[in-house]
Amino acid sequence: DVDECSNAGVCESGCEDTIGSFVCTCADGYQLSEDQVHCEGEKTLMLMSILLRKLMLSFPFADIHECEVFNGGCSHTCVEEEGGYYCSCPYDHRLNQTDSRTCYGEIG
Repeated sequence: DVDECSNAGVCESGCEDTIGSFVCTCADGYQLSEDQVHCEGEKTLMLMSILLRKLMLSFPFADIHECEVFNGGCSHTCVEEEGGYYCSCPYDHRLNQTDSRTCYGEIG
């Protein structure tokens, strides 16, 4: 079995060697992007949130569907409400109380 993780740069953050392969990992508050190599999380969501706020200020009287733009900055589920939106998590995850957008950890 070859240790694929020993190759520098195979994963952006962390790497777990498995039998015959490897799995990239991310620090708390971040998750693997679609490419399964890079991490995205609070910083990415914060930038999306800023862009969304700018969009809302550009059209103050329009009913903007925030969830249609970058999923409202939510890591999982974006729920539309009249005049706003909120993020929610799968039943076995918790919503980060600091950013109210990122879901983390499975509740055991």
